[in-house]
Amino acid sequence: MTRADPQAEPVLETCAAGLAAAERLLESLQRELRLLLAAPAADPADPADPLTREQHRAHGCAWTATYVQALREMLDWSRRLAAAGQLGELETLLLRAAYAEYLAQLAGGVPMSQGEIFRPESMPGAAEALSRYAADPAVAALRRDGFSPAVRRRIAARLADGRTARQFGDPAY
Repeated sequence: MTRADPQAEPVLETCAAGLAAAERLLESLQRELRLLLAAPAADPADPADPLTREQHRAHGCAWTATYVQALREMLDWSRRLAAAGQLGELETLLLRAAYAEYLAQLAGGVPMSQGEIFRPESMPGAAEALSRYAADPAVAALRRDGFSPAVRRRIAARLADGRTARQFGDPAY
């Protein structure tokens, strides 16, 4: 019995486009970080090496790369499930919700610890890349609709249905 979600294909395409936008944003942030690390210290008396001076931004770029990799892995998991006819409605909803949240955090702030958030706009020269990222149609659609109240209600309803939880796609597929 196949439980394939007929809405899955457009969601997978939108997530793939959102991932591509996130990858472009990451590339831009990494480029800006390399420029910062190559620049001389603003204060010549500062003996700190560039990576120490830019530790917060470097840490933020690393977290951004982690988020992008997580998006990539979620999409690959969903594609494997789809190929096996196991990508159902719940998996599709959860993919949309995860993409919505991660794409929003990539634009507004990536939590690195309980009290430390990396804000991409703290990178000199990142404004244009952030603007392109926010304007990307897939990013905008997923951020707007991916974890909307209707999606949250549908996830809750599907989870409340005991069959759905027992049929949930293989998490290691």
